[in-house]
Amino acid sequence: MVDDHVLAIVRLLGLEGLQLVPSIQLDHALITAFVERWRPETHRFHLPHGEMTITLQDVEVIMGLPIEGEAMVGPTKRTWEDVCAEMLRIQIPNGPQTVLKGQRILIPALVERIRQPLPSDANEIQVHQYARCYILALLGNMVLLDKSGDRVHLKWLEFMQNLRNPRKYSWGSAALSWFPHMSSQMVPQPNGVYGPPLPPIPLAMKWARAMCTKNAPMHVLSAYRNQIATTQPDQVKWEPYGNDLSHLPPSFHIERSNAWRLTVSLICFWLVEIHLLDRVLRQFGLK
Repeated sequence: MVDDHVLAIVRLLGLEGLQLVPSIQLDHALITAFVERWRPETHRFHLPHGEMTITLQDVEVIMGLPIEGEAMVGPTKRTWEDVCAEMLRIQIPNGPQTVLKGQRILIPALVERIRQPLPSDANEIQVHQYARCYILALLGNMVLLDKSGDRVHLKWLEFMQNLRNPRKYSWGSAALSWFPHMSSQMVPQPNGVYGPPLPPIPLAMKWARAMCTKNAPMHVLSAYRNQIATTQPDQVKWEPYGNDLSHLPPSFHIERSNAWRLTVSLICFWLVEIHLLDRVLRQFGLK
């Protein structure tokens, strides 16, 4: 997205980091290997060297999502055809159709809606409808995924009604409670091979590279299981981000990083997950 009107709205919502995140191909074997180690009773991965989990710090630093703000809750009983027409300018035909199923819309339909650039004489309503299509597709593709793989829930539009002066929401805690996911190992390309260096933020930009297949087998479940089972404590990088986070923008509130260690409820509509870090203090340099 290069339209300045849309990018200004993305920044107002606090999603400028997510807008820079490259499209990530999920490694299902890697996810399966970790899911086998996941215990819902403790919300932790139980590993040979101890317990680890995905934290608010990971969500903010890797994906660039804000973790401070209001909880993301709201009504879900709407006439979704009218919502699409009013907020997205997408007309849903009567009768059997595939674009909208219940409360979920096809992401390709959103992409098709914004395939052409905004006209130069677009009014505010048209700009906001265009921006919602882009942001909804971005959310559905990156952090608020649907099990179908190609749809996104329309309830996220609840937080995009006022795009002139939007309220601040904790998109990061909603994403963490919704569907945390992992990515494959990637290796950087030599500087200058594909043009100017990529920006260092958010941290997910490090995955805008080629997939590593030489040093470790990828997409092989048995290999991942073996690597996890044989990992020694001295091989674990407990604090992968280090102490220097100066590359992150001021909006990340790094000076208030204690928020990463809070014991809080992560709320996303009907989902309530507890962010308990007393079992994984080593991830924050503590005993």
